[in-house]
Amino acid sequence: MGRDQEKAHATQKLMDRVLEQGIKPHAGEIAEIGLSGRFACVVFEPGPAVREALKKWGRSEEKVFPLSSGQVRALAQTDEAARRWFATPPDETKIKVFLVVHDGTLLINHEPGKGYSTEPSSTDRERLS
Repeated sequence: MGRDQEKAHATQKLMDRVLEQGIKPHAGEIAEIGLSGRFACVVFEPGPAVREALKKWGRSEEKVFPLSSGQVRALAQTDEAARRWFATPPDETKIKVFLVVHDGTLLINHEPGKGYSTEPSSTDRERLS
């Protein structure tokens, strides 16, 4: 197995764990947040820098919480994919999860009948291709 294949395999294993251990156990809470028109934040195995940022947000112990309007505005300014994603609030057709994993983030969508997916152009792999 080449280096790229090993990296892809490790990434897939991590994403499987995130889905099974970080998202699915909190699906009800995530849905409640999204159906109220708010963006859910899910924290999974945060690294040191993320723990510090969460502490500043007053969210150091929570695994799932709604993002405040100020947090949404700040995060929307990080890049073009985030700006587009945060521009449309979640609703009954698409729940949106700002996923914090280790020291990075992912933009996750959940659509009834389709399941979970990453937002197009929101991962390094997609931006580099």
